[in-house]
Amino acid sequence: MNDADRIFAEIKKEAAAAGIPYSLNIHPGVRINTRARTILGSCRGNERTGFVISVSERLLSAPEIALRQTLAHELIHTCKGCSNHGAVFKGYAARMNNIFGYDISRTTDPEKYGISTEMPERHKLMCQRCGNVIRRSRKSRLVQHPEYYLCTCGGRLKRIQ
Repeated sequence: MNDADRIFAEIKKEAAAAGIPYSLNIHPGVRINTRARTILGSCRGNERTGFVISVSERLLSAPEIALRQTLAHELIHTCKGCSNHGAVFKGYAARMNNIFGYDISRTTDPEKYGISTEMPERHKLMCQRCGNVIRRSRKSRLVQHPEYYLCTCGGRLKRIQ
């Protein structure tokens, strides 16, 4: 059992004590997402197929409160009527916040916990007219085929890295 699994078991006990009716159909083990850059966690699935909870690997080196709040947020998503961040979700989040001192909200700034959201610069394109440099971390269609796109000035793009 890793730290995320241990903490998730504690969060489930807290939610039960707070009367939050989370789903019992959650796949065992919190999945660790090594690719996540802009999200801290996710809850996928439904009551019929079962929910899968995952968290960003970067949370494992952040203060524990960041992991706890993220896991609590994702656990609330397993409750009936909480697949979005509507009134039911907000009510359960407020209950967890009031009882346990969390700050569960719709979104959280990862930098609040010292988690950088900077994406690595792997690709650069340059406008042949104005010299504007466009940076990308992923090998997107723009990076693969700059000839299909124009700069905002109307100039042609060329990949330089």
